[in-house]
Amino acid sequence: METKKEINVYKIAKSFVVGFIIGFALYKFVTIILL
Repeated sequence: METKKEINVYKIAKSFVVGFIIGFALYKFVTIILL
């Protein structure tokens, strides 16, 4: 059984990874358009 603290850490880590992937995808997208 997971504690609420572990669940919160998991959610934060998950959102951070998703944000990083989206940011990287947008960065690649913009560089392709500009080049």
